[in-house]
Amino acid sequence: MKLLLVLSFFSQSMLFAQSEHITIKKERPTSYYCNIAGVSFGDVNYKLIWNELKVNGSNELIVTGFNLQYGQIERKIEGSLIPEAICDEIIQCCSFNGMIFITNITAKYPDGKIVVVNPLSLTLIRNG
Repeated sequence: MKLLLVLSFFSQSMLFAQSEHITIKKERPTSYYCNIAGVSFGDVNYKLIWNELKVNGSNELIVTGFNLQYGQIERKIEGSLIPEAICDEIIQCCSFNGMIFITNITAKYPDGKIVVVNPLSLTLIRNG
């Protein structure tokens, strides 16, 4: 009986001595959105299109390129900025309340993984 009592005590103490191993896995989002000067959709002041295209909610993703369509023109842009000459062309070519479309947006994590970001459609306005 004493042996059974000692074994019972020993097994309970071993049970409480066990530790759990927890692994926390950080998952990357599967859907990404961009913005220009904080604007992701709708109206944007025409002066803001000179700002950098950024991925919402992610400081580590950097836009590497995109397609830009305005009027009847489509351009492939490398990097995250619309070149100044193209911004000037957009202002001259498009009337206010005209739309610009930013599609095929690619961004890269520091580890080199490339992701595709959802497209933008913005309406140029004078104030906003």
